[in-house]
Amino acid sequence: GPFQSQLTEDHDSFVDIVSTGFGFGVSERIIDLIEKIEPGVHRFLPFEFLRPDGAAHPDRRWILNICSRAEVIDVERSHVQWMKPPLDFQFMDLPGDPLLFAKAAEAGKRALWCEWRYTKGAYRNIASDALWEGLTEMGARGWAPKRGYPQQIVEV
Repeated sequence: GPFQSQLTEDHDSFVDIVSTGFGFGVSERIIDLIEKIEPGVHRFLPFEFLRPDGAAHPDRRWILNICSRAEVIDVERSHVQWMKPPLDFQFMDLPGDPLLFAKAAEAGKRALWCEWRYTKGAYRNIASDALWEGLTEMGARGWAPKRGYPQQIVEV
């Protein structure tokens, strides 16, 4: 069956992107946007909220499974440093304000990707300008950049 979360209080509806114990739960309109930008790449796993009485809530979400690992960050231009061996295939932010640049030719083909070389935990998952602009235009609710990071990574 689907992934489920039990609600302790009832809600009428949910924001477009909700954080669940399984990752981000996204609405159909978010799926439609991702598919328009990057069709057939990512997976969306059934998820449902259970009302306090145990009934399935009608406002459904799907767990977003980002299925592409890529090397899109322009390490030479970004404010980052390579890790020391044995992790010298990974990079991290330099002290100060995080500043990342993405290669526009690569990012422009994508909605989302896992920047597997970046050692910032959950922040390895990065959204392209196309996805960010689509989310903004539709007024998607529930999306927020990680605290301390710029809202968008500059594509150059």
